Amino acid sequence: MFGITDDAAFWSVVYALYDEDKLDAAQDVLDKLGDGVRGVTYLSLVRLVESEFHTRRTGTRKDLTDWIKIEYIPGEQEPSIEAISHAVVQLLQAERQRFGWQGPDKVLITLLSAEKDAPWATARFGYCAQKADYYKICIPFHATVDPHRFVNVLQHEFAHVISLSQSKGRVSSWMGEGFSVYAAGELLDHSRRYFLAAPKSWLGPEPLERQFRPSLDLGTQEKWLAYQQSAWVVWYMTKLKGEPTLMQVLGEYADESILRNLKLLALGESKTRDAVQHVYGLGLEELFEKSRLALAHP
Repeated sequence: MFGITDDAAFWSVVYALYDEDKLDAAQDVLDKLGDGVRGVTYLSLVRLVESEFHTRRTGTRKDLTDWIKIEYIPGEQEPSIEAISHAVVQLLQAERQRFGWQGPDKVLITLLSAEKDAPWATARFGYCAQKADYYKICIPFHATVDPHRFVNVLQHEFAHVISLSQSKGRVSSWMGEGFSVYAAGELLDHSRRYFLAAPKSWLGPEPLERQFRPSLDLGTQEKWLAYQQSAWVVWYMTKLKGEPTLMQVLGEYADESILRNLKLLALGESKTRDAVQHVYGLGLEELFEKSRLALAHP
């Protein structure tokens, strides 16, 4: 600790505590670690813990339904917390019904503090994290004071709850992000026209999946195009068999039966390919190409 010994084990403890949403304990370990030997490597984790811990330490929590809780700082949100709480319940229930999701998972909505709302913040546009007993959606302060942005972030992140729950956390990156962009109504006609004008920018399944590597900046055009292409593929899937069928596709990822895994291993197939073939009767490359061609007639 304190930059003298290898502190890898302590960072593992911070990760474990963070995954259990034990923020007090995680922050306590970080305080003892200081910068540590590996502090720069884990800077994004440090910022996540600090931001969420600040809301936990100074905030309050209340039940909205039997499966939705909200966590916020009264001094920052109290004037509008009733309206925000009502919107949260209405939006989450509507999205649940829209896609026919019947998962039992509970959700904690955390409204992050104004103090931690900075350009250097980790995942500063909002994020969803799976905890030990529930999913946690963190919404940055700037989104809580902009109604349109708040709805957008909440719908996008709750769609991650749905896709992660339905797939038992095994959904591919492009499918998960595409579902969230589609669910939040973030598809843009500008991207459709771009793909039509530059067909080489439309990627195949494996190259598209690689676009979601952690090192790629969310603000780059290539990352934006990856999000948009993924959502256009999901959009086309709904054109084939409707929105509720997406739950069937996501559910295919959750099948960990021995026979299923042996079949995939023998065929050299991914779960995504197998799910698309089983639900839509299409190969994955065929689905991508048909999705691209469908852009001409939205």
